[in-house]
Formats: sequence, structure tokens, C-alpha cells
Amino acid sequence: MTGPARVDQPSPFIFLSHSGADSDAARNLKHRLLASPDARAAGLKVWFDKDDLRPGASWQPQIEQAIANATAFVVYVGSKGVMNWVEAEVRVALSRANTNKDFLFIPALAADSAGSSALPAFAKLYEAVRDPLSKVEELAKLLKAVLKSDWDKAATLIDEPFVGLRSMREEEADRFFGRKDEIAELVERFRKHRVVAIIADSGTGKSSLAEAGFVPAFRGGTLADFSRDENRDHRGGGKARPDARRARGPAQARRDRRCKRDGFRAAMRSAGAQDRDAADRRPVRGAVQCDAGCARRAIRQAAARPRRRR
Repeated sequence: MTGPARVDQPSPFIFLSHSGADSDAARNLKHRLLASPDARAAGLKVWFDKDDLRPGASWQPQIEQAIANATAFVVYVGSKGVMNWVEAEVRVALSRANTNKDFLFIPALAADSAGSSALPAFAKLYEAVRDPLSKVEELAKLLKAVLKSDWDKAATLIDEPFVGLRSMREEEADRFFGRKDEIAELVERFRKHRVVAIIADSGTGKSSLAEAGFVPAFRGGTLADFSRDENRDHRGGGKARPDARRARGPAQARRDRRCKRDGFRAAMRSAGAQDRDAADRRPVRGAVQCDAGCARRAIRQAAARPRRRR
């Protein structure tokens, strides 16, 4: 006599919701979940809009279909809370969770979030994980929940935690500990300066501090100016970009140099200067800065100077 037919459980499939401001943190969470040997063994998939939205097709139906196919909905809540399009995704997921008890709704609260108070009213009914990117035990709880694995069994989050003698990279930031004060100092210096040099003895961890310490903080929006309209995407969050004045980079530096050079030459031609000694060039160079109007100002200044008698 045969028993009842076995119903295969669907492979675990997470829909990862996030605001634009938290894109990099959410991507990091996705990578850490998929790096787990337990996740690979279970065939875990994580739907993340930045990676999985197909070009050329309307994004809203794609999101709706992904939520319908998911076995778990994880909303990453950062310092800006749940807002705009993320709120709509949360409401769709809550509606499904109310009618399907096997569908998991899990808030993942970032360290700098307002906690459960940042969630919509009905979302507060569901147990959250807190700071899963920094707290290994919280990441393990999230992983065991979405895999529906034995709660009393320890989760395996990574194959090999040690990187040896080489410097640590950005994707290994979850294993970079003990230098929060130095990261905070770097952040403050970058708020004031466009270029910051890290100088120390060989082997003291300069590269690790930059790549596994500062870069993840930068991508997480540490230097972002969310008041600027251009830092917003279609879902209403701010992209993690530094203030525009500090983000001009090498291309702008080259334009600055050309501006200085061309502005100086134009100023000297306009003034009809014949004697181009150091005394003549200093005031013009001082007038030429790094914007489009600098050449015009330099020309006016040079033209206003009386010509030297020969």
C-alpha cells in the first residue's frame, strides 16, 4: 500500500525590498546570504531589483510577479525608513502574508534605522532581524528563517573566514572588525577634503582600512547628500553618492587644469601683454579658479591693468 503523494517544497526565494539609499547595503545582504553553504545547498535565490529587472520591460509588473513567486519577503530598512515605492511593495507583501501563512514577511532593520517604529503599522506585527550586516547571530536567524531549517542547528554562514596575509577587500567587510574609530575619522576628513592619504608603516592594514572599512561605509551613503533631487531614483530613495562638490573626480580635475591654462592664455592675449614675466603672470593665475566663469574673470582683470611702457 502506498502512502500519500509527497509534495515537493518550492526552493527558497527571497524578494529583497529596499530604498534607493540602501541599495548597496541591500546588495551586501544578498551577497552574504548567497555566500552561505547552507543557502547554496538549499538552492536559495534572492530577487534584487538592481540585478534582476529586465531592460525594455515595465518594471512594475516584474516586481509584482517576483513578490508573487517569492517564498519570503525581506524589507531592508535603513535610516530613511520605509518610503515611497518601498511602502507599496510592503503593502503587497503584507496582503499576501495575511492570506498565506507559509509566506514569510521579515523586516531587516539597519543599525542606523529607527527600529520597529520605522515600519508601517501592520508590518510591526512581524518579528524583525536587527543589523544583520554587523551581527552574525542576526544574519544566522534570517538565513534559518528563509531556509526553514532546524532552528536549534547552527547556520553555516561562510566556508573560510580567514583571508591570510593579503589585504581585505570590500566584499569581506563583514569580517573587518576593530577599526570603527579610524573609519569614522576617514569619513570626517572626506567631508572636508577631496583627497585623503592614509600613511602608515607597511603591513599595518592601510589597504584593508580603505577597501573593507571606508569603501563600504561610503557605498552605504555616509557622504550622501539626500537633499539633492538628482540623488533620487524611481523608487523615491536617494542614491549613495557624495556631495557633488566632492564627486567631480579625475575628469573634472583635467577640465580644471585646462580651464586654468586656457584662461591664462586668453587673459594675456586680451591684455596685449608683451612682457610676460613672473610678475605679470601671478595675478592672472591667482584669478583663474576651476569653473566656467574663471577665464572671463581673468580676462577682465588682465584687461583692466594698465599696459607697461616699453
